[in-house]
Amino acid sequence: MTEELEEFLKLMHKVLDIGIVIELNVLSDWIFKLKDRRKLKERLQIIKELKLEKGCKKLHMLISRR
Repeated sequence: MTEELEEFLKLMHKVLDIGIVIELNVLSDWIFKLKDRRKLKERLQIIKELKLEKGCKKLHMLISRR
């Protein structure tokens, strides 16, 4: 049972990561229009701490793109 739960949690972690990327894709036009991206940089740190690699990469790209 423990192994199955661990596998389920790993899968949910991947789903969360992909979900963040999808949400960022939907909001990308709005993000590009922002002048102050400090709040997004704060969120980037949280995403890094959660080890959501795909979401981190996508948000970093959106923040640094002008």
